[in-house]
Amino acid sequence: TLQPLRRFELDAAILFSDILTIPDAMGLGLYFVEGEGPKFERPVRSVADIQRLGVPDPSESLRYVTDAVSLVRQELDGKVPLIGFSGSPWTLSTYMVEGGSSKEYRYIKGMMYENPGALHELLHTLAQAVIAYLNAQIEAGAQAVMIFDTWGGVLTPQTYREFSLNYMQQIVSGLKREHEGQIIPVTLFTKGGAQWLEDMADTGCNALGLDWTIDIDEARTRVGDKVALQGNLDPAALPRQLEELFAPDALIQLGCPHDSMTGPAALWQRAYQPLLQAIPDLERRDYIVMSGPDEDEAWLACAGYYTGVFENPWLDIPATRQLVTMRFCEFFRIIDDKIVAMHGLWDIPELMLQARAWPMAPSLGRDIHVPGPATQDGLIRGPYDPLRAATSMKLVNDMLEGLGNYAEGGTEAMQLDRYWHPKMNWYGPAGIGSNRRLSGFRNWHQIPFLAGLPNRGSNTDKPHRQCYFADGDYVAFCGFNAMHMNVSGDGWMGIVPGDQRITMTSLDFWRCEAGRIRENWVLVDLLDVYRQLGVDVFRRMREFSADRQQSPPPL
Repeated sequence: TLQPLRRFELDAAILFSDILTIPDAMGLGLYFVEGEGPKFERPVRSVADIQRLGVPDPSESLRYVTDAVSLVRQELDGKVPLIGFSGSPWTLSTYMVEGGSSKEYRYIKGMMYENPGALHELLHTLAQAVIAYLNAQIEAGAQAVMIFDTWGGVLTPQTYREFSLNYMQQIVSGLKREHEGQIIPVTLFTKGGAQWLEDMADTGCNALGLDWTIDIDEARTRVGDKVALQGNLDPAALPRQLEELFAPDALIQLGCPHDSMTGPAALWQRAYQPLLQAIPDLERRDYIVMSGPDEDEAWLACAGYYTGVFENPWLDIPATRQLVTMRFCEFFRIIDDKIVAMHGLWDIPELMLQARAWPMAPSLGRDIHVPGPATQDGLIRGPYDPLRAATSMKLVNDMLEGLGNYAEGGTEAMQLDRYWHPKMNWYGPAGIGSNRRLSGFRNWHQIPFLAGLPNRGSNTDKPHRQCYFADGDYVAFCGFNAMHMNVSGDGWMGIVPGDQRITMTSLDFWRCEAGRIRENWVLVDLLDVYRQLGVDVFRRMREFSADRQQSPPPL
């Protein structure tokens, strides 16, 4: 909730919370399956199932949400208002009846047409639950509320009004519209709901959320001055924004399979446009943004993840129609307020894993949704502190020099415990995985890595690196093909050793704490490593997921 406000001067904060808190509080057994998203142990499929449901008491089963609202409101300290939110009854019911995410909505639409009375009973219960839930958020400190009808757009005009809008109308009528002398605005949002704007505006809400499928001027003409309008960010604006930020001849490297390109138009056409077609509601979440000098060059470095609903295939990775994440590390060189070079990696194997389409050896570490810094201070605003940066840089430099002692003195010569915190976290790329403590790092990454690549060498000096700098407690390194080695010994990640010579691209962020390295975020271009060894990961993936490809092989 608070993180975007540390980077941008926004007008409001919206509560960052899962949309399925109410069904979870109803006792349906919410859990998450990697690559598939939310599931319920006990879907709601019968009248008996519906009648067993009760309206959760927000002060008990949803207390963690209202506590979060109170805490965030306190942290905001009046700087901007806080928006509470809930899913709409229709959207919540789709997950509850389907048992999770769905492409066809077979069960919920079957209930709608075959037993509409039962569905109305479920929606009524959910409407009462949403009213209680949002009123509790208001009492806890939310200064506005928003109702997200994510799946209302899958309905016909008649069924939308009966099974979705009708219950949002009930919620609007049941909400507190004033608290502690302040008006509490209510916003409604239906994804794909542009055809029903007039009906939505007639519910008595104060504002409507818009997606990019309608021109905002048309929306204003249709609803007049009844409501405020919010949203309507058009992904098509991104190419123009890229042109403003990048020099026309900017060098761009994104790793395999995008590789190198020149200029913002190529970045849009080859990278962002296809990604947005696959994930239309794509959002970028930065958890580290740092800047600093590398010799006479000015650099900006960012780490975080892209997220959204994976609706259409991308790079032949089968769409999941569920929430996905994809880590990134991106480095930008700046001259005269223009980006003249971008070097980054997107963790495409992470997306393959979530789509159950990773065709290579499993990770030895844990493939997790990698978190941001434990201290939540990765968005560094400045001013730049050269002494603090130099202290962080020296620690990381000493650690890297220690790693170089392996060839002569083995692992003991590295003296890792001198540099790494006892509770260190090492966040590796998908396909390698993450580890905790030195024992985890050594057992599940370093020992197998050195056993298969014993003559590993690296060079952090230019021109072997793009940049290497520190900002506060953080250090960043970008090295395309900065490591070199032979695949020998025991092999690595299922690769048969044949003394093959390869280079490796590695992008690193380190966070220092009390004279030790506490966290390390790493991305490696694994797809390029396999490519150098003659392994086409994408071809293997298409074979591995042939039944889910747009053009499956003939039988």
